[in-house]
Amino acid sequence: MDSIRESIITSKLRIKAHQVRCHSEAVLSILPVETAKSSMYYILQQMKIDIPKVMIKVSLTCTGMFGMLSLQAQSDIDGIAMRKIA
Repeated sequence: MDSIRESIITSKLRIKAHQVRCHSEAVLSILPVETAKSSMYYILQQMKIDIPKVMIKVSLTCTGMFGMLSLQAQSDIDGIAMRKIA
């Protein structure tokens, strides 16, 4: 969950760390902030469009019969791409 939170905070979206809260392993909330330029309605509509586009990076390590394999997965709106890391 922390990797998802960090990906949202470090994305090009204007979402600050204090706006993203992890309630549990399955629940994350983002608090929208109304500004003088944008209404709450517009901000929520933009979040609805932009948040699914955020790239999420996860590192996986699998230990099996042939040794250890480390993979890095990147997920975005188009799907998941995996690559082997050292």
